[in-house]
Amino acid sequence: MLVGPGRTDRLAVAATALATLVLDDVALGTDAPARLAALRARTNFKLPDCCVLLAAEDAAATQIATFDDRLARAAAGLGFG
Repeated sequence: MLVGPGRTDRLAVAATALATLVLDDVALGTDAPARLAALRARTNFKLPDCCVLLAAEDAAATQIATFDDRLARAAAGLGFG
């Protein structure tokens, strides 16, 4: 989530924006390895992006926060606004 701002020397701006959000930690279940493998095979995303999608699914989230347009499109396709 912070790689893009880090590349453009905008970490402070991103940190300020993130501080305004209400964020929760989501623990992935014991079945996460198999579910992540299936999600990765289905989407061809790297594991960190799959973790975001799986956590959103497990938390019954209605949306995710990302600076990654590709991940945002995939999330929308999976029902996360």
